[in-house]
Amino acid sequence: KTTPVQGMLHARLMDFDGKVLLEESNNVTVHPLSSEVYLTWPLSKLDAAGASDRSHVFVVADLTAGGAQISRNLAYLAPTKQIQLKPASLSVKVQPFSCAGVCPQVIPATNSNVSVSAPEYQILISSPVLAHDVYLSFGDLDVALSDNYVHILPGEAAEITAATTASLDTLKSAMKVISLTDAFAPQAQSTAAAPAPSGADRR
Repeated sequence: KTTPVQGMLHARLMDFDGKVLLEESNNVTVHPLSSEVYLTWPLSKLDAAGASDRSHVFVVADLTAGGAQISRNLAYLAPTKQIQLKPASLSVKVQPFSCAGVCPQVIPATNSNVSVSAPEYQILISSPVLAHDVYLSFGDLDVALSDNYVHILPGEAAEITAATTASLDTLKSAMKVISLTDAFAPQAQSTAAAPAPSGADRR
């Protein structure tokens, strides 16, 4: 932006289950081509709110203007290796896309055969806990997405638009959705031990 933006900054301190520990909203003026501090919370205030263990909480800041969200930022309060993310049980729904008002823009990759007029589908993803870097993939299927690698807050749904010439059933069959905790889960948790062959030597 090259002009000032009048908006509302809404900041929440939450745990990974979605409980809001601290919340504050302020009217702000965001000046162009600048960086400013718009909200400060002393550590003592976080402690009083129940966030003395920083490895289980995060801060999400939303900036809205004209009734629309124009920015969201998420920040952890502990070093990355200390953050105790919970396994995310993702709920995914795919349906034909319909849009009223301002629609998300789908921009096909430069090597994609998907045109801007291709059929579009709406993908809704939700999670009961914070889901970090949720990623969609479709194997060899050519799909253009409005967004990817998204953070999903507990109880909220991320809406992603997918454009493809494939059918709805084909899109569903090819789609894989994982979060950061899925990507780094120990192999032992996702692979069952193979049973011993019948008649195997048990000495």
